[in-house]
Amino acid sequence: MLIRRILFGALMVSVPLFSQAAPRIATATILEGGAVVIRDTALYKLAEGVALNDEDIIETGENTYLRLEFATGLDLGIGPSTRLQLTPRMGPDRDGATTNFYLLAGWLKVHSAGVPNQVITLGPGFRLKAENAVTVSHIARESMMVFVERGSAVFAPRSAGTTAGPVSVESGQT
Repeated sequence: MLIRRILFGALMVSVPLFSQAAPRIATATILEGGAVVIRDTALYKLAEGVALNDEDIIETGENTYLRLEFATGLDLGIGPSTRLQLTPRMGPDRDGATTNFYLLAGWLKVHSAGVPNQVITLGPGFRLKAENAVTVSHIARESMMVFVERGSAVFAPRSAGTTAGPVSVESGQT
């Protein structure tokens, strides 16, 4: 019995040493419809007020709108049938910038006005770098679209075999 108590006490002391909470980077502030978060190997139902971590994958259902707010002042509007990864571990790219989001499918509106750093959004075939701008991206099965609502951004195709270089996109352009 004494050995069992000692082992249990040692286990309780060691658990906090091995488990460290991931940094919270965003909060779900508006959720209309259904959404889930994939964190590591677990699937959680998303609700308003839930804090999100680096590398979380968000999946929204049909007819869903989700708003995420970041401590940096960045806001995201996530539309229906969307899959998005927050701060994927991809390392810095050629110009030293860190990717903020990876849009796998669906709709993403990034409002970076007043945010001090560049915001990088990647998708299966593109890279979008924006600073102090509002951009809307959509990825469907065979197509993608980027629209700059306000400010400016640099769009660069990332598909294999593409020879096109980066293109500056100004407010009101697609």
